[in-house]
Amino acid sequence: MNIMTWKRNLIEEIEAAAERRTQEIFADAGEERRAIQSQETLLGLAAALRAMPDDEAHLAALFTEEAEMAAVDGGAPGEAEHRFHEAKEDLLRLIGFEQEPFATADAFLDAVRGRADEIIAEYRLVAAVPA
Repeated sequence: MNIMTWKRNLIEEIEAAAERRTQEIFADAGEERRAIQSQETLLGLAAALRAMPDDEAHLAALFTEEAEMAAVDGGAPGEAEHRFHEAKEDLLRLIGFEQEPFATADAFLDAVRGRADEIIAEYRLVAAVPA
């Protein structure tokens, strides 16, 4: 996958999380205001990423991390990528609720990259330990 396709997929994930906020607005009137703010934050984040050049350093670094994750040993094929996808979804779900909105798109990319680094390090550790 090239970086342009990957970037489009990341933006679509964020927009899907914003769409889920619409459903939450109608499901829980008590959280309506926070859900709306979260939705607006997610849509703003998607727009900021869309405006970024494909070779922007933070974006390219996360792209590289995700590509590296596919080559990580220590688990079942695709396991690390699946865990990373879940970690990213959890982060998106928490934005505006338990996670303060990120000040910039770069800060968001760094946070996601931190989760990727943790998962890669964990799988490398598992692979390095003799069975």
